[in-house]
Amino acid sequence: MLPLVVTVIDEDALTSAGIDVEWEGHKPRIGGPLPMDNDTVVAELRFEREDGSWPVPDLTQYSIRRSAPATN
Repeated sequence: MLPLVVTVIDEDALTSAGIDVEWEGHKPRIGGPLPMDNDTVVAELRFEREDGSWPVPDLTQYSIRRSAPATN
């Protein structure tokens, strides 16, 4: 069985690589292939099943965007 993971992605690294990131509400959409290099992928965190559920790993050490960036 393959593990479930949360992949923490650096949005600035994506745009620097020429990959568009569009926001639909609170959900980002990556407009191209996801580079799996160390600049783009900040972390891969395993999901571990606990008591019949899949709690999200602790993301507090990362700067996680929860909504689209402000536009001018």
